[in-house]
Amino acid sequence: MKINNRIDPGLRGKALQKPPASFKDDREIARWARQATRELEPDTDAKDPNFHLACFLAASSIVGPDEARISRMLGLPSGRVAFWAENLRRAGIWQKGAVRCETWYDEKSGTTGFILAMLVAEGLVESRVDETGVAKYRAVAGREWWQNN
Repeated sequence: MKINNRIDPGLRGKALQKPPASFKDDREIARWARQATRELEPDTDAKDPNFHLACFLAASSIVGPDEARISRMLGLPSGRVAFWAENLRRAGIWQKGAVRCETWYDEKSGTTGFILAMLVAEGLVESRVDETGVAKYRAVAGREWWQNN
């Protein structure tokens, strides 16, 4: 059996452009997060839950792991945001007042790293950081979940 190990061209490159050094206020951060998400996936509907999640992650790269603040600035439901935040903390993507998002800006694999963070936030993939600091991922959603959603 031959395995295709080539990455889809749409998954190559940076997920996000480096943000400006400073922002005037939370509205400006929210605007940046929405624009960064639009650049990543231009055709996504602003009502799509995946768009909300991507904006949430983009905003966290600026303000850190502060789900209450991000929820307010983006107008997202606090219950959903708490679920994402819990998964991101458990996985080590959000830790000790920082967001491990440096890979999201990588020229070669930033988009893949960002999508993995989205899957972790949704609880579909588990992540842990090994003793060398490398993230390891494992799918947790079974076929039944995919068929019923």
